[in-house]
This record gives sequence, C-alpha cells and structure tokens, in this order.
Amino acid sequence: DGSSTTTALKRGAAEGNPMMAGIAEHPAALWAVKAGVTAGSIVVAERLWRQHRRAAAIGMMLVSNGLMAAVAAQNASVVRRMR
Repeated sequence: DGSSTTTALKRGAAEGNPMMAGIAEHPAALWAVKAGVTAGSIVVAERLWRQHRRAAAIGMMLVSNGLMAAVAAQNASVVRRMR
C-alpha cells in the first residue's frame, strides 16, 4: 500500500483519502503512519488473543488485512492506468 501510494503520487495522482491527503505529500510521514497503523492492529490483535478473545483477534486481523489489500489493489489500478 505504501509503495503503490508513493508511486501513484509521484506520477501525478491525488490521494483519495481526505484523512491522508496532507500526510501523503510527505513520503516519510506516509510510511510512518502506515507502519503505525500496521503495528497498532498487530498489538490490538495480540492483546485480544492473550485475553482469550481469539475470534475477535482473528476478525481484527482479517478486517485489517482485507482493508489494506483493497487499498493496495485500488492503488495498483491507479498506477496501471497512469502508465
């Protein structure tokens, strides 16, 4: 997701997520936010798992990974159209 976002922005695309628009202009900030969100979802899932809320932990990771995959696929589509 971070790589495809950075590539698309370098080719002239605009960030579609209004919450990320200001951050996306700065690659280091973009990567920091992406890393933080990833780490945060892992920490939450780990805590849920340790609290024996295993279904919630698995659900958290499924939703988190699914959203990131959808964003990455959308970004890849934008990059392909820009070639």
